Amino acid sequence: MRNCLIIQSYLIILCLLNTPSFARDWSEPLVIHQDGTGLQLAHNPRGAIGVDSRGRVHMVYEITDDVSSPPDNQCWYRILVNGQVSDPLRIDSGPYGGGRHPMLALDSQDTVHAVWQDYRHTTALGKWIDNIEIYYDRKPADGAFLDADIRVSHTGADHAGDNGYVPRAAVDSRDRIHIVWYDFTANGSRADIYWRASDEQGLFPGHAGIEQFKITSFESGDTFDSHWLPDLAVLPDDSLYVVWGFLRGFTGIFQLQGRRITPNGLLEPVEIIAEKGGRHSDPPRLAADRFGNLGLAYVSRTGNLYHIQFQYCPAGGAWSNPLTVNDGALDSTQPNLVFDSTGRAWIAWQEDLGGQNQIRLAALNPAVGYIESSEVVSGGFEDARTPALAVHPATDQIHLLWLRREDEEHRSLVYRYSLETGVRGWMWHR
Repeated sequence: MRNCLIIQSYLIILCLLNTPSFARDWSEPLVIHQDGTGLQLAHNPRGAIGVDSRGRVHMVYEITDDVSSPPDNQCWYRILVNGQVSDPLRIDSGPYGGGRHPMLALDSQDTVHAVWQDYRHTTALGKWIDNIEIYYDRKPADGAFLDADIRVSHTGADHAGDNGYVPRAAVDSRDRIHIVWYDFTANGSRADIYWRASDEQGLFPGHAGIEQFKITSFESGDTFDSHWLPDLAVLPDDSLYVVWGFLRGFTGIFQLQGRRITPNGLLEPVEIIAEKGGRHSDPPRLAADRFGNLGLAYVSRTGNLYHIQFQYCPAGGAWSNPLTVNDGALDSTQPNLVFDSTGRAWIAWQEDLGGQNQIRLAALNPAVGYIESSEVVSGGFEDARTPALAVHPATDQIHLLWLRREDEEHRSLVYRYSLETGVRGWMWHR
């Protein structure tokens, strides 16, 4: 009888160790922006939401104008404090054109850094698609955004393709802001990746051209190859890792590439991370944990379905083989990725139920490729899409933002958070 009890106890513990779900509850979904015409998150919405050291939740999103000429695109910011959401505040302050694809990053002083692509320099002659530039603004923890936005890129608009697109941003330990984007300034059919860093006051001095900031180049001279849709992460030593999709010709298939940039700005060799991954509307998402390990989430297509892939690069090591995160039964796209303080990876994505989507969240141990939990988190809302993901820096509480799609034009912005961390209460079994 005693042996039976021992075996039974062992089986119970083993079951707890291998359970596919944490003991975690969720808040009720909160609608942040109701029924917005043209409401969008960026192509890569990983920076659409952030949580500062006080637990305040910061959000950026866009309202796109595809009708007017000139367009009136708008980038909006909101902050959620103690369950109360602020009124929307527009952060792009150009005379016309407006911004798209906003994202934010938070520094050690809880300053909000926002970047976006801006249409204020485009012209009617270019049909409002020439000379799109990258802009930046910042808000101190208890202050306001600047009166005038800061221009980061300076192109010549020598052709209709002379544009900078979909910027990504990250902050290093000295609170310098690093921005990457892809730009067609050299050739209207060919894009390169550009990187620019601020000084320690958050300024980008001078109105220099952007050639000095280019971190990719083509030796073949093929004008139909392009580097697209970068993402970046800052590592503990203030080196950077930048990842992008390399599109060869008109194949529509991305090869995922990346390179490290040393703290003094030296470019290390380009690495091939995956032969196929990502697409233009669904770029790769990169994140780093506090130990210097990197994670990459992206989509890949097998047969008629897209799947969510995760690759891991331990500090000083090489990229792992891809791990499929979803179960393969549903078309799965739009992944987003964060690490918590323990080095656990959290990935959220949308699953197609047949024209209606739900948001699923998975936690995984990246070092061993073990998926610890997977659950639907979009509640009772219908057609939930494009999740953004953030983690509280002190408690590991998970925060989610997504679009609820009403129809082709009308959407709402929905927010939800975990009531318990789902992390530290389970540390005893690790």
